[in-house]
Amino acid sequence: MSLSHYQAVLFDLDGTLCDTALDFTLALNRLLADEQRQSLSLSQVRAQVSNGALAIIQKAFPDIKDEPRLLSLRGRLVDYYQQHIVWHTQIYPGLEKLLAQLDSKQIPWGVVSNKPESLTREIMQRLNFSYAARAIVGGDTLQVAKPRPEPLLLAAEHCQTPPEHCLYIGDHHRDVIAAKAAGMTSIAASYGYISSDENPHDWGADWVVDSPYQLLTLLNLSV
Repeated sequence: MSLSHYQAVLFDLDGTLCDTALDFTLALNRLLADEQRQSLSLSQVRAQVSNGALAIIQKAFPDIKDEPRLLSLRGRLVDYYQQHIVWHTQIYPGLEKLLAQLDSKQIPWGVVSNKPESLTREIMQRLNFSYAARAIVGGDTLQVAKPRPEPLLLAAEHCQTPPEHCLYIGDHHRDVIAAKAAGMTSIAASYGYISSDENPHDWGADWVVDSPYQLLTLLNLSV
């Protein structure tokens, strides 16, 4: 497999391009403290981050079934999270090197996340990437989100690249489903936010990588 085979590279955000779990954990535990609930560990939250804010709320408040109440808690969680959105968030080690290689080869890259577009853009802006993303698509950019292929297809359009020449990397089964539906090559990032009952090797991805550095090796780049 070679990077030269692709004309664009797209990433999921949380657990694939960036490690965002600690900031989300701190926001959630602030909310739990407000509600006089016991805090959750980083590992407990980390396994849920890719499932979105509502899934995290449902995990943290399993006794609450009332939808308006859950949505209210989710709104507060997002507010807390946004206040300290990049205190600890950082790009995974090794991926700046990949972005530099993409830039040197004039290969556009982008992010397709199910996180709201405003938060996705804020993270990308605050992290001040050396090599600008050509496409940033969030979970609310369109009326549908992953595992539907439309967000990936929109990102490919922004990169001015046919989908079949795009590579998509993600840490959730829906990322692989979306990539396949869009006609893109898929890589499952098993180093990401994977729950204990999931095995990325079962998702049907074209490739599975266990670390960002293995991704560099897979693409025939020096580590």
